[in-house]
Amino acid sequence: MGKSRNEFGVLLKEEASYGDGGTLAGASDGILVNEEAWPELGYIHDGARRGESGPVATGLQNVRKSGRFAEVPLIAEAHGGGAAYSASVKPNVHVPLLLAGFDATLDATGGSEKYTYALGAGSSGVGEFYAREQMIKMLGILADLSITADGPEVPVWEFALSGLAELPTEAAVPSITYPSVKPPKAENITLQMGSFGSAVVRSHGLSLNRSLSPRGDQNSGGHKGFKGGTRFPTLEVEIEADSFVSDPYHAAGGINPYQLAELATALSLSLVVGDTQYNRYKINASNAQLQPVGDDEDEASAIWTLTFDLRPSAPGQKDNFTIVFD
Repeated sequence: MGKSRNEFGVLLKEEASYGDGGTLAGASDGILVNEEAWPELGYIHDGARRGESGPVATGLQNVRKSGRFAEVPLIAEAHGGGAAYSASVKPNVHVPLLLAGFDATLDATGGSEKYTYALGAGSSGVGEFYAREQMIKMLGILADLSITADGPEVPVWEFALSGLAELPTEAAVPSITYPSVKPPKAENITLQMGSFGSAVVRSHGLSLNRSLSPRGDQNSGGHKGFKGGTRFPTLEVEIEADSFVSDPYHAAGGINPYQLAELATALSLSLVVGDTQYNRYKINASNAQLQPVGDDEDEASAIWTLTFDLRPSAPGQKDNFTIVFD
C-alpha cells in the first residue's frame, strides 16, 4: 500500500542540558502544528567533495557522510493557558519560545497571573517528529521565530528549528493530548505606537532574526550541535496612511513616520492580540526605531509599511522586547 501522509504529530520538550535528549510522552509533550513537520536531514560534510582523479576527470568515490543535523519549520497558532497561569498552566508555545532563546518568568499574583518571555539564554530541546509512518528524533534543538498575520486571522507562529538528528525509523503517530483552548484572532488588536493608537492595521509581523551557527567537530561525530548567535528583532505593521502631526511626530490624532524614521526617534511600542484574560498576548518594546517608510497602496487606500527595529535600552542589555501572555 505504501506509506501514508494522513497522520502526523510533534512531541517537544526542554532538555536537562544541551544534546542530552530525553524521553517524550504524548500526554504531556504534544505540540499542535498546522501542517506536517518533517525534518530535512543535512550533513556538514556530504562525503562527495573529493575533487577529480585521472586523465578523464571522472571523480573519486564518495566517503561516508558526517555531521548529521536536521532543520524543520514548526508552524503553530499561539494561545494562552485558558486559566490562571502557574507552573503547570502555560501558553501552548512555552517550550518553543524557550528554544528560541527566551527566558520565561511566571508572575503568580492572584487574579493577574502572567508569563513574560524576554530575550535571554533560553534552553535547548528534544523532539520527535512523526509523519509518513516514520519518526525522526532531534536533539539539541534551537529555534528562530517569526509571527505573521496578513488580515483579521489567527496569527501564524513559525519556529525554525535546527538540531542534531537521528535517521528515520518506522513508527506510528502516538496518542497525543492537545489543549482545547482556541487561539485568539487578529481582529480586535490594540496597536500603540508612542502616543498614536488609532491606526487602521492591515497586517503585522514579528521577526526575531536569530542566527544559529553549526559547530563542526572533528573529535566526535562531525557535529557538536548549534549555538545561538545574533538577534535583530523587528516588528512590521501595515497601516492606512494617517494624518501628520508636529513634533514629537506622534500624538493621539496621527503620526509622521517620515520624521520619526529620519530622526531615529525611540518609541514605546505595544501590540496586543486577543481580549480575553489568560488567552491574549502582548508584544512590548520600549525603544522601537523606524526604518525608512514603505509607501504602498491597496486600491483606493494609501498604505504605510512601517518596520521597527526593536533595540535595547543600552549596550549590553537584552530588553529589546517582551512577549507577555496574561
